[in-house]
Amino acid sequence: MNDSHDATLTFWPATPLPAGVSHQMRELGVDLSTFKVNDGSITAQQTAEQTVVLELSFGDCRHGLTDLEAVLATLRLADISYVAWDVKKGEIAGTGRSFDPAARPEREFTVMGDGEPVLTASDLQEFGRRYDTAEGLIEGIQAWLRLPIPQDLSELSTDELTIVIVPDNDDQDEPRETIDEVDGLSDARLRQELLALGEAIRDERNRRGLSVDTLARTARVETSRLLAVEAGELDPDYDLLIALAEALDIRPSRFVTRAEAQGSGAQR
Repeated sequence: MNDSHDATLTFWPATPLPAGVSHQMRELGVDLSTFKVNDGSITAQQTAEQTVVLELSFGDCRHGLTDLEAVLATLRLADISYVAWDVKKGEIAGTGRSFDPAARPEREFTVMGDGEPVLTASDLQEFGRRYDTAEGLIEGIQAWLRLPIPQDLSELSTDELTIVIVPDNDDQDEPRETIDEVDGLSDARLRQELLALGEAIRDERNRRGLSVDTLARTARVETSRLLAVEAGELDPDYDLLIALAEALDIRPSRFVTRAEAQGSGAQR
């Protein structure tokens, strides 16, 4: 049985692009210098204002959007808009996620095989509680089904396109016009993000009344490694986040969502 997924990610503006985003793209198998995607494809479009929009298609994602977690997290940190969705091979519906920096936080919804959002029974129940009039209900549903992807896009040849890569820590250095060695997040910012992520994992563990040893044993990771992650001293890789999420019976994106919420609260 094939458990892999088809997945698509559309994001904008695609240039200039922070180095951290470029790095995570390369980890995923996306080379923005040659516009190649492992087991997939890339297309470019632009708006009337010449904002570049890139669409990445992946034909064999083992865990669907879970494989894109690090990329989506860095896009959110960079305030870059996106719409992403996946469908498990052989199924007719999947999961969609979108992010609009002006709206926040990330939104999750159900999609059909072509990525079009649909309403579920639980969605309708939520709308029924939220709106008092039929007019308000219709407007709410229309807004829910409307993805934030820019309209009136025109095709753009990748042969004539260069993705400009800029440092994560902003304008102190001149932008690089090609993808060379990629700088990671600044030490202070990385430390802040790791602390928030570690706290989110610890909170999820505590909510279930699990000890560190119990969660480590269930997830089949070393206790010392889990302690380092929760303390913000270790940057967890994809496999570790997936193992912890499966042991806690949640989506890996839950860690990122909680970490972002905690980070926002700390900054107020």
